[in-house]
Amino acid sequence: MSTNPAGSQVVTSNRNEVTVDFEFNVRGRGPKTHTVIRLDQRGVPVSSLTTGNDYYKQQIEERLAVENGVARWSNTAETNVAKAGGFYSSMYGPPEESAILARALLKAGGRMPVLPAGEATIRKAGEMTVKGTHVTAYEI
Repeated sequence: MSTNPAGSQVVTSNRNEVTVDFEFNVRGRGPKTHTVIRLDQRGVPVSSLTTGNDYYKQQIEERLAVENGVARWSNTAETNVAKAGGFYSSMYGPPEESAILARALLKAGGRMPVLPAGEATIRKAGEMTVKGTHVTAYEI
């Protein structure tokens, strides 16, 4: 805010496990979370645990576990079960979750189911070189 950092996201990857520490603060509000995500060979989360506090500083704990073809998740809004195979769209996940989704969609050919409901797609929106670096923009 102004010239001061308002938050950070630190991502650490180790094979199929991604750890994300995320926080931001705007006028005393904002989340501070620690997330550990385990990915399958498709790049889709098969387990996830997010702990910390939400935007209003309330304690949170959100879990996802995929076992034997069944996805189970819980957060402060719901506890649910569904057939596995989709990308779980979390309630309290860090911004890095969008990058994980984008990589999984590209691996899947551009389309995949989303849990708790729906479908996600990705398409290339454009490419250009910015200050010597080639970048590609995608729409999800």
